[in-house]
Amino acid sequence: ELALSVAFEHRKRLICRVGRSRDDAEVVGRPIAATMGRPRPHVASHMTLTTALSRLRGYTKGCDMPSENDMEVAEDLAFHKVQEEERLQQERRCPSLRSIPRFYERKAAPLDESTSLRPRVLREARSRLLQRKSSKELLDEEDLHAILALLKEHARRSTDRDQSDVEVIDYQAFCDIRKELLKRGERFKQYLVPSSFLKFPRDPSGCIAIVPFFTFVVRKVNLRQTRVQLSYYDALGCGYLREKDMENFIFEMIPTLPQLNTLQEEFYPFYVFTAVRKFFFFLDPKRTGRVRIRDLLSSQILPELYELRQEQPLGTDAENN
Repeated sequence: ELALSVAFEHRKRLICRVGRSRDDAEVVGRPIAATMGRPRPHVASHMTLTTALSRLRGYTKGCDMPSENDMEVAEDLAFHKVQEEERLQQERRCPSLRSIPRFYERKAAPLDESTSLRPRVLREARSRLLQRKSSKELLDEEDLHAILALLKEHARRSTDRDQSDVEVIDYQAFCDIRKELLKRGERFKQYLVPSSFLKFPRDPSGCIAIVPFFTFVVRKVNLRQTRVQLSYYDALGCGYLREKDMENFIFEMIPTLPQLNTLQEEFYPFYVFTAVRKFFFFLDPKRTGRVRIRDLLSSQILPELYELRQEQPLGTDAENN
C-alpha cells in the first residue's frame, strides 16, 4: 500500500507538471501566433523621456544652479576620470605601458558625420576652445589703447644724444606697467615678459623705445588673432588647411575687403580659385594638397591678402601691381 501510494503521488505530480507546461506553451504561443504578420502596437516614446525629466526635476528640486567655475571644475574632473579609465584599460590590454609609454599613436581614419557623432563633437569642442581663447587670451582695441597709455605715462626722454627725442622706458617702469595690466586680467602676461624687453636695443641707461615695443605687441596680437581665425577653417583639427578649407576662408573674407567692393559676385569663384592656387604654389611645393597654418602665418602671401583691408593701396603696391 505504501508503494502504491508513492507511485500514485509521483504520477499525479508528473501529470500536473505536464499540464502546467502545456498551459505555459499555450499562453506564450498565443500572442506570437496572433501577432504574426501584424504590426506591433506603437508605444509612445515620449513617455520615457517625460518620466526621466520628471525624475530629474525631482532630484534637482531645491538645488542651487552651479556657477560657471563649478561647472568647469566638474567638467575637468569628469574628463580626467574618463582619461584614467582609458589608461587603465590600455594597461590591462598591454601591461608594458605601465613602465614604457606609447611613442606612436595611429591617426584615426576620418568618420562619416552622417553615421558617427564623434566628428561633430570634436568640431564643437574645438569651436568652443577657440571662442574661449578669443575672449580670454586675445587683446582687443581697448586693451591696446590701455597699453599705449601706460607706456606714455611711464615714458621719459632718452639720455642718448642721437635719440634725445625718443620716448623710452627702463625695466623698472616695464615691470610697473606689467603689474598694473595684470590687475585687468592674465591675458596681458604673455606680452609683457622679460624676454620681450630684452629683444629690443637699449640705450646707455638700459632703456628701450616705446614705439617699437608697442608695434611688436600689436603685431603679436594680430598674429594670434589670425592663428585663431585660420583654426576655425581647419575642419580636421590637424593644423593644416586643405584646398576646400582655404577656399572657404578666402570666399568668406571677400566681403570684408574694401578694395574688392567693385568685384561682382559672379567673379568670386574665379578670384578664390586664383588666390588659392597662389597659396598652394608657394607653400605646398610637394603637392600634398594641404598647407600648414604655421607656414601660412610665416609667409609673405597672407599679409598681401590682409593689405586689401585698407581703403586705398599703398603707393609702392600700386606701382608693383
